[in-house]
Amino acid sequence: MAGSDGIFIGAHPHPRASGTFTRYLREFVRELGTWSWADAVHHLSALPAERFALGRRGIVAAGAVADLVLVDPDAVADPATYERPRCTAVGIDDVFVAGVPVLVGGEPTGALPGRGLRRDRDEPNREGK
Repeated sequence: MAGSDGIFIGAHPHPRASGTFTRYLREFVRELGTWSWADAVHHLSALPAERFALGRRGIVAAGAVADLVLVDPDAVADPATYERPRCTAVGIDDVFVAGVPVLVGGEPTGALPGRGLRRDRDEPNREGK
């Protein structure tokens, strides 16, 4: 699974606060070839959803929650640096949360369909808990 310890608070946040996942895609998929695009999708969505027993999230399938990110594989990048930590990631122009567009053409829509999630008690995680 992927994650970050980048903190997005204060006047000078860590550059990974808004570029962690685009960095994974740029570096591990496009540049190093460590992951295929399918591997990346699994590592960044399905695996965490499974690990934390988030029910119908993390996959694209009939009956699943439509959390989708459209990625431009040639453009995805993390331009933030320690000197310019607030640069937003590029190459992700459209995002849907529960089927609702929250980013279209790189611009926020103002929609806020997200909510806090709890483990689905009826669906055990990988450890069966």
